[in-house]
Amino acid sequence: MTVAEDRRPADSGLVLRTLTAILLTGGSLLAVTDGLASITPLIYVAGVVALWCALALEFLPQRGRVTASRLHWLQLIGDLAAVTIVVAAAPAVPGLPVFFLGPVATAALRLGREGATAAATLAALGLLLPALLQGGAPGPMSASTGLGAVLLLASGLAAGELVRMAARRRRAEVRAVRRARRSGQEVQMILDNLGSGLVTVDANGKVTRINPLARRILGLDDNIQRGLDLELVLGDGGADLAKLVLDALMSGEPQRRAKVLAHRGQTKVPLGVNVVFLTGDDGSLEGAVVVFTDLTEVRRLQEHLRRSDRLAGVGELAASIAHELRNPLASIRGSVELLAGELELAGHQAQLMQLILRESGRLNTIITDFLAFARLRPAQPQNLQLDGFLDQVVLQLRQHVTAHGGTVDVTADVQQTGLTLHADSEQLVQAILNLGINACEAMHYQGSLHVQVAVEGGFCEVCLGDSGPGLDPERIEDIFTPFVTTKQQGTGLGLPMVARIVHGHGGTVEPRNGPSGGAEFLLRLPLADPEIIPPVAQSTAVAAKEVAAH
Repeated sequence: MTVAEDRRPADSGLVLRTLTAILLTGGSLLAVTDGLASITPLIYVAGVVALWCALALEFLPQRGRVTASRLHWLQLIGDLAAVTIVVAAAPAVPGLPVFFLGPVATAALRLGREGATAAATLAALGLLLPALLQGGAPGPMSASTGLGAVLLLASGLAAGELVRMAARRRRAEVRAVRRARRSGQEVQMILDNLGSGLVTVDANGKVTRINPLARRILGLDDNIQRGLDLELVLGDGGADLAKLVLDALMSGEPQRRAKVLAHRGQTKVPLGVNVVFLTGDDGSLEGAVVVFTDLTEVRRLQEHLRRSDRLAGVGELAASIAHELRNPLASIRGSVELLAGELELAGHQAQLMQLILRESGRLNTIITDFLAFARLRPAQPQNLQLDGFLDQVVLQLRQHVTAHGGTVDVTADVQQTGLTLHADSEQLVQAILNLGINACEAMHYQGSLHVQVAVEGGFCEVCLGDSGPGLDPERIEDIFTPFVTTKQQGTGLGLPMVARIVHGHGGTVEPRNGPSGGAEFLLRLPLADPEIIPPVAQSTAVAAKEVAAH
């Protein structure tokens, strides 16, 4: 119950008491002045003074033992005594007993049903007592006086019951308001923590609610006000979403599992959208609820599964083809080498012989890469201390740059030390070296290569970024497809090998262009649980082998 509700009965009681005092005093004086009745002056003056003194108790400070309840009872007794004295002093003034109803009503407002009953009983006694003691001895009582006493008692009981019912209704209303407020808070909490973006609009397409996740997905300002047009709130980045919702409102057709593309800055965000309508009691359209989900992670996982299946199929095919081609190729190359040693060739014939030897050697390299890709053993992950592991990989990359006479500045930044990966150290070295060497070749061994490590969502994120020309946006989706390469002497199996290794560890690899130029590869790998898998010694044998091979 609010402060205003608590003060309302007290203010009404003050008004009743003031009106009773004014009307009783003025009415009795007017009757006497007009000669309608006579009074007992001394008793009358005492009664009027008592009446106004009782009214003055309204301003008595409530402190110590003088509580509000005690003060109200004291005022009630004073009011009843004062009215009794005035009525007794002017028994011939018609209608004065009616003023007993003032204290009764005030008691009902302030003291409830019990107070009203007590006040009515005392008022009836106050009305009967002067009539019974006329002339100093008990005397006969008029019928009107008895009827008035009965009516006072009935009015007190009725007033008390009405106050009780009003109080009960007021408490019910307060409880209903509290329940509604609590329900509203619960609904608001649910919407604020909903795992999907939610926007509600009215029938005119004006936004009435937007939850925090919707703001984050669409990159909206937290200070957006309600009542604005949906198109204005979503802006250019959410134009497709706004069009879908407004078209649904115009056509009256809800949308299920619709897909649109939103833009958050330079990032494209695929959304899965459901639009359902809000209707009134008469079935009229009052608005719509728009629920949408960011499908970026879902699409990433789908692409991860498709790529894994594609790589597995290519691996099986590569194994069978490599076995079928390697033996005939070995025979052809051996025969050509014998002929080259026995024949004396010159000019154009010698060039053709060297071309055959060179291309057969290249074909043998492709078949070797085939077999390495196809025979990639299953990952054997163990706990791997990232700090020391990364130092070794960076050292190998620097040695590779030096061996090729390059000036690439290879650096590493670990935002959180002491991380432990759950990975196969040999395969992970192979994957990171493949990416690092590809970056160096793309930069022609001039520029910078930065390795950054962070933790996000229970995964370790290893990001390799270079200062080279970056990735072709039109071919970035096919970068892990086998045999897709931009190198003149490349086989197109290096990056697919990286993808197979990372996927075999339960992770993902994402190619992209950096915000300041150059290419970036983001590897997400699972962190280790030190309580389950004991740490093992690191191995860099494969790293050295890879560097030597390149």
